[in-house]
Amino acid sequence: IFFTAFISFGSIIVMNLMTGVILENVLSVAKGADAERVAGVQKTTLNQAHALQELMRIVDADGDGVISEVELQDSLDDTELAHRMEVAGVIAAVDDVSKAQLLDLFKVANVEDDEGIPVPTMVA
Repeated sequence: IFFTAFISFGSIIVMNLMTGVILENVLSVAKGADAERVAGVQKTTLNQAHALQELMRIVDADGDGVISEVELQDSLDDTELAHRMEVAGVIAAVDDVSKAQLLDLFKVANVEDDEGIPVPTMVA
């Protein structure tokens, strides 16, 4: 009877140890996958920010570092530049509604009612 209990108890211990080792490996792989996913999202966000900065530099036609309402309107009238804005996610689609919404947003953001909005503020 003692031998049977010893073997049964020993088998349970070995199975629990194997389960623990397997579970630890699965968790470490999952942590690695999460870290890779976070790194991918950070890289995508950084790339989008750089693309948006470049796009805002193009919109700033006179190069003074401030985007005026006229510059924004002119850039929206340029179909190639408007398409680049659509690809970058600045506007939903190259249509009159999206352009009007962006211009309305610009007017709301330009609360000081001065010459325009600085490029760093537009990108932030």
